Amino acid sequence: MREELRTIFVDGPLDLLGTYVASSSTLKRLSARTRAVTDDFPIMEYQPPRAQQRPGGILNVFHVRDAPQWCPRCFDGTGPASVAHLGAYLEVMDRLYASGVFWNRKPTRVTISAKAREAVAESRYLRQWLGVP
Repeated sequence: MREELRTIFVDGPLDLLGTYVASSSTLKRLSARTRAVTDDFPIMEYQPPRAQQRPGGILNVFHVRDAPQWCPRCFDGTGPASVAHLGAYLEVMDRLYASGVFWNRKPTRVTISAKAREAVAESRYLRQWLGVP
């Protein structure tokens, strides 16, 4: 599995945990008025309508600031060293989600902190999305 993940630039725990999108409470709130997919209602959508692919649409699902609810040890200094930069990593992801880069699939520039720049330097995944060698 490690080699498969490397093919999509996920090189370790930080990159994997960095794909965090939202807490369970956020996902429950967003899906509260949505009918569940069941055997008698087998609908799957892989691409949201264009109207949802911009701020105010499906992009509202991204709530990386909820991550400490999901993994408190990742943020309080008691978690493994391999995820010590998760907060900075998610800062970059938050900016990328807000930019819409995942819908147009082109590297983009975002303004990030010095600590986040360190996370970018350590991550092929982030460098790929930012177009940084």
